Amino acid sequence: MPTLAMGLMPGPEGTRVLVLGDRTRTVLRALLPQAPKDPGALARLCEALALWSGEKVSCALCADDEAVLSEGSSWLAAAAVDGGRLFELKVVVGHDVEDEDEELGTFDEVRAFVQRWSEP
Repeated sequence: MPTLAMGLMPGPEGTRVLVLGDRTRTVLRALLPQAPKDPGALARLCEALALWSGEKVSCALCADDEAVLSEGSSWLAAAAVDGGRLFELKVVVGHDVEDEDEELGTFDEVRAFVQRWSEP
């Protein structure tokens, strides 16, 4: 089964989400509110993408900000979910991808992050 690669980068202005097919083709690009209100939202997003495409989703959450993994964070609760055959979720603390754009950053940074941390 082919795999979709999804990266999430929470930031001060929102969460950048990028989904790649074949690790290069942009399937979905979105800017969502800073954190999900429901801890199960991330799992449901992954499940929905997997069911829509018929492909497994390999998701990486970039946890550069301490608040992402702080106690009581909806991201922390979301990262504990087992995706079974539909998706896998990993948390990456820190990343070495440079971003030289204004405050929101570009999706190029997210693309480089997804390509580096998603399963081949």
